Amino acid sequence: MTFVTPFGIDQGGGAGAYTQSVIDVLRAAFGGKVAILCPPHRVERSPWVARALCVGLSAFSRSPAKAIYSKRSGLGDEARRCLPQLHGDVTIINGADTYWFADEFADSAARRVLVCHNIESVFYRALVQSRGALERFVVERLLGDVEKFERLEFRAFRESDLILCISGDDAAFIRARFEGTPVHHVPPVFGYPSFAVSWAPPAQAGPLRLGFLAKYSWWPNVEAVRWFADVILPHLPDDRELHLFGCGSERYHAPDRRVFAHGYVTDLTDIWRASDIMLCPMRKGGGVNIKFAEALYNGQPVCATPMAARGLGIEPRDVAGLRFLGESAEWIRFLSSEQARSFAAARPGPELGAKFALSTQVEPLRAAFERAVFR
Repeated sequence: MTFVTPFGIDQGGGAGAYTQSVIDVLRAAFGGKVAILCPPHRVERSPWVARALCVGLSAFSRSPAKAIYSKRSGLGDEARRCLPQLHGDVTIINGADTYWFADEFADSAARRVLVCHNIESVFYRALVQSRGALERFVVERLLGDVEKFERLEFRAFRESDLILCISGDDAAFIRARFEGTPVHHVPPVFGYPSFAVSWAPPAQAGPLRLGFLAKYSWWPNVEAVRWFADVILPHLPDDRELHLFGCGSERYHAPDRRVFAHGYVTDLTDIWRASDIMLCPMRKGGGVNIKFAEALYNGQPVCATPMAARGLGIEPRDVAGLRFLGESAEWIRFLSSEQARSFAAARPGPELGAKFALSTQVEPLRAAFERAVFR
């Protein structure tokens, strides 16, 4: 089988992390039968200019802008160079915006498996429609592109022999909308040893360190940290600190001296050791929050909005080491209290982290392939 992706795991962020998850589970289930087709890594000098160009080109094409952008990755050239040497019985396509690959390169007899990071057309439409009145001219034209992408995405859902979804909610959406389409939920998974085995409660003296790990080029993450830094942090006691980790966090500047931006951190254990409570204050976005899952896998106490747990099969109710907070007043009240220090000393139960362990997903994935792909 050939796993086709326009970007590698080195892209970072949620897309790269989930791509790594799926590849890891596939290789654990099928070993050396999985070949990866990915173009060489390329740094886009002006990604927003490139995206705007693709939107313009889509006006003269049957392809939506996201598919045109995907083609810019060089995946087609890599396919022409490598495809004859790869396994052609099953083609696994990483994202609906890459479904053009099936039309142009995949063996017509090959089974098609689609990796669904989110229902992109639904998210895309909501994003476009949220723009203000001054941008109405642009919105009207983007809605046409949304409809093109929806046609591509829904065709991919109909034609695929199996769909792998990161979100249980998205899997339910596809099952309801496309009756009979085999769908399997593969949550974010991690194969490295969990930090939970070496976790120790924080000292009662000193600041309470609130950590937020994210990729800061993704606008829902930027919105979340700005909301927390501007609306929540100013109302917290002076001994509460906000520590930002991840690509782009070093560019974040806040007037509050209690905000520390660490940038990209190579070793995740440094993040867990530098944080007493991990935050997932997500209020917008699509798909699932992978860093929420990773924090639980590593036994970290987590404060999150109910949205952060969406699609992961976790009920938004408070348990040891996991606290759900909604409106700003809830966040301020809880994080200002002494209860927050007690919470930081109680890690999540092992059953929460276990569902994100790689080993728990191998047999279910193998069974899904047996039912839908190898039948």
